[in-house]
Amino acid sequence: MKSLCISYDIEDYYMASCYDNQYSRNNWNFFESKLLKGYYKGLEILQKKGIKGTFFFLGVVSEKHPEILKEAFNQGHEIASHGYDHRLVSSLSLKEFEDDIKKSTDIIESIIGNKIFGYRAPTFSLDITSKEHIDVLKKYGYKYDSSYFPLSWKSNTKDNLSKDPFKIDNDFWEIPLSTSKFLNFEMPIGGGYFRLYPKGLNNHLIKKSLKERDTIIYLHPWEFLNTHPFYPKNRLTLFRHTVNIGDNTISKLESILSKGYQSKKMIELINEK
Repeated sequence: MKSLCISYDIEDYYMASCYDNQYSRNNWNFFESKLLKGYYKGLEILQKKGIKGTFFFLGVVSEKHPEILKEAFNQGHEIASHGYDHRLVSSLSLKEFEDDIKKSTDIIESIIGNKIFGYRAPTFSLDITSKEHIDVLKKYGYKYDSSYFPLSWKSNTKDNLSKDPFKIDNDFWEIPLSTSKFLNFEMPIGGGYFRLYPKGLNNHLIKKSLKERDTIIYLHPWEFLNTHPFYPKNRLTLFRHTVNIGDNTISKLESILSKGYQSKKMIELINEK
């Protein structure tokens, strides 16, 4: 069996991209934060199993809660970047993207006093075939990206690329998000899909994936909360954002971790190559 990588994208519930057309970021400071409650639930789940995960922090979260970066880092978890304030890469000019990367990198590294090597674009919005964007990440010392789903309908990258970690450049890697086949259909693993699937299907997909390759699960602190102070107005978006959040998601994750699979931080996947 290969290794399971647990990754958390550290953002508050109202920072999700589904709110981009509903509220301005200028309103964020007025919203009730639930970040710490969800974050500590996710952290506790890993602590109980002695698992070290990869935490993709937003720069804006890092500024507001530097103590949780230091705590996660000191406990041996990998700290990585999720950009500054969750703006889609596809909505930014190349200059704006570089400004975002520089700002978030400087904030995170100054807090933990250590170099970070991993990046995940908000809502997987980076097209990894864009050499210009990859060059920006390399410029600021990144060694890998994890923004690619090997599914054309899910990814900003439409090319049919590998499901295993692969080199984009001589010294830069892509670690794809995981998928697994069920009834001859390729199913995404993690996030809203993890919440939507029944526990048995999640277990089946992950076990099958681990027989073939290292497998990534991604979740967010807000997915560990039973309720949020407010919700998306669009009904389909509301369903996608809230289906099975809270105790249901916690139970599903604990069920996976109870299997005793070997776990790794994401940086370890490429360090071993």
